[in-house]
Amino acid sequence: MYIGNVGLSAATRSRRMLSSAGRSRRPEHVRPLRTLAGHTDTVRCIAFFPDNRRIASSSWDNTVRVWDVETGLQTREPFTGHTDVVRSVAVSPNGEKIASVSEDRTLRVWSVSSGELAYEPVDGHASGLWCVAFSPDGRRIATTGDNTIRLWDTDTGDLVAGPFRSHNGNLYALTFSPDGLEIASVANDKTVRICDSDIGQMLLGPMEGHDNDVRCVAYTPDGRHLVTAADDGTIRVWDVITGEQVGEPMKSYANIITSIAISPDGAFLATAGPHIVMQVWNLDTRQIAGLPLRHANDVSCAAFSLDGRYLVGGCCDFRIWLWDADVIRQPSPDAPPPLPKAEPSPLPATDAKPEDSSDPPPISPALIPLPPSPNSLLSSILELPRSHHPPSPPIESVKQAHEVQTESPPAVTKRTDSIIAKGLWKRQKKPGKLIRVLLPEEIVLIVISAQGLSTKSGGDAPDSDADHKGSVAGPADMQETRRGHDPDPDDGYEVLFLCCYFARTMRHD
Repeated sequence: MYIGNVGLSAATRSRRMLSSAGRSRRPEHVRPLRTLAGHTDTVRCIAFFPDNRRIASSSWDNTVRVWDVETGLQTREPFTGHTDVVRSVAVSPNGEKIASVSEDRTLRVWSVSSGELAYEPVDGHASGLWCVAFSPDGRRIATTGDNTIRLWDTDTGDLVAGPFRSHNGNLYALTFSPDGLEIASVANDKTVRICDSDIGQMLLGPMEGHDNDVRCVAYTPDGRHLVTAADDGTIRVWDVITGEQVGEPMKSYANIITSIAISPDGAFLATAGPHIVMQVWNLDTRQIAGLPLRHANDVSCAAFSLDGRYLVGGCCDFRIWLWDADVIRQPSPDAPPPLPKAEPSPLPATDAKPEDSSDPPPISPALIPLPPSPNSLLSSILELPRSHHPPSPPIESVKQAHEVQTESPPAVTKRTDSIIAKGLWKRQKKPGKLIRVLLPEEIVLIVISAQGLSTKSGGDAPDSDADHKGSVAGPADMQETRRGHDPDPDDGYEVLFLCCYFARTMRHD
């Protein structure tokens, strides 16, 4: 028989109720696929093999170990030889070599198949080494130490470039660009810099924005941006062309970020630091992604598999925690709720039948209207709406101007190379005939003849401005020219085109 809380004190029952309520309010979290145990001290760095089935790790226990992802077991005995903390480890692009650097000032390159050193330890830096990275083609190894960057031949261990001194402080991390032409580095001078991977010349920087030592740097897979993290607890994104910061910084739970990793598709960023939760960010929205990934102790390093299937975190509990990367694509309890989608408002009811929404039939070429001919243009001008014309002058002024023009004797002109139209045109080099027709709505029409100005007359008159003025016609005879200037059809006066028409308010002289 269930007796529940019978016989318990009031304080005990109260504690049980509070504990139960606390568990119900606890944020949902997921469990790792498995944990890999074997190191005897904090796991400092993790790197996946190209086959995504093995992991290489380094630790404060001075060893390098290789793990099988499916079984969680070590594939061979640990790689030993370093005499101090192994701070960084990297796997060659072909998966045949492992490079590790240590506080003991040495670079060691191991053969994965034999478990032995490929050559003697490389001792070139004057102080402990912090970071190691293979070039994308696997031919060079870059290391940081004693405030310099040095590049070594992967097969022989010979120095091929450097030392490059690009920072004013201790270098913490470096990374090759996806094309291998550049090296980005960060240091305790709070700056980010990019240099040429062959000659060490600085290409971009210093990029400033962090308020404390910058410890982590990584290129996005497309090579267009850098992501950095620092002891100020912020993650910042930089444009590698301009050096400008992109967007606002992201603030981590931890005050210090010791490791970052970008997913192969460039969508997510994992960060590790002195906190039990490994945070994952959506780089597009700058929001926390997925469910909390809780560890048993502070997380010291993070890495994505090359196929994006796994996410691993090295922990201060001496274990490696393996996570299914699909959990980061689930909604995060810390992310703001999505905005509700706006639903279209229903249309008001109506008795009208809906119009036919079918496309109209195509217009046949035979039905397309042709442009107006020159003979019909004048009539189309007269049919313009009155709102398109300027205000007309009084009828008396129009009649007076008509009487003045019609009483003047017929003008006798000769062929000329220039014409003058008062107030309308300047001199023209080509011969032409200008006819100025005053319409009721003050529309001025200009016509140029192909044969020049000439009239049937008994003699020639000297050139003058008066000889080339056009005639003015009243409303009743607006399509006729002055008497004595009627064109003869036999003279070959062929009108070429109508130049233009425009509205103009007449001024009373």
